[in-house]
Amino acid sequence: MRPFDREDYLNRHIPYRMRSIAWFVRVLRGTRGWRGPKKMEVYIDGKRCIEGTHYGLTNPSIEIGIIYSRVLLEFLGLCANPAKTGLVQTKDRKADTIRITDFASDTGPLQKITVQEALVCRAGPCADTELSLVTVLAHADKAVAHLTPGPAQDEHTIELLAFGGERVLELMSHHLYGALGREIPDYKIKVR
Repeated sequence: MRPFDREDYLNRHIPYRMRSIAWFVRVLRGTRGWRGPKKMEVYIDGKRCIEGTHYGLTNPSIEIGIIYSRVLLEFLGLCANPAKTGLVQTKDRKADTIRITDFASDTGPLQKITVQEALVCRAGPCADTELSLVTVLAHADKAVAHLTPGPAQDEHTIELLAFGGERVLELMSHHLYGALGREIPDYKIKVR
């Protein structure tokens, strides 16, 4: 197994995933009132290169955001319990899995976050924090990574998924970048 470049992960790999999650949240919130497929045209450098319905862009964006949310929650040390009713700390994974514990501040290695730390909100309502994170993890497992009937998908679920994605971004910002005393990557999505 080759060693990994911590700076490359902090500057490129993790911010890339955080931006994908921010896009996933933006897509969920921006399209939730739409009914039926909407016509889509994608232009790159002023040239139309993709045509179809908005599902061609939104569905993969949502699915990758769900998967990356799971990846970063597991990186932080959290997963859903077997019944998918609550959060628990992860058990040690494969040796080549990069975790928060592979990073260190001046005071020593960072630690997995606890369930209690994950549920402390810094902004906004906190009542559905655990439910939102478990909803993201359940969808990653049952609706995206495996072909199963999957969990419910309704308006409340969409809001839980969006809130869960936002919470993952807050947790990464605080428990990784903040704990390392580093600037939080610019993962925000600019819209017109």
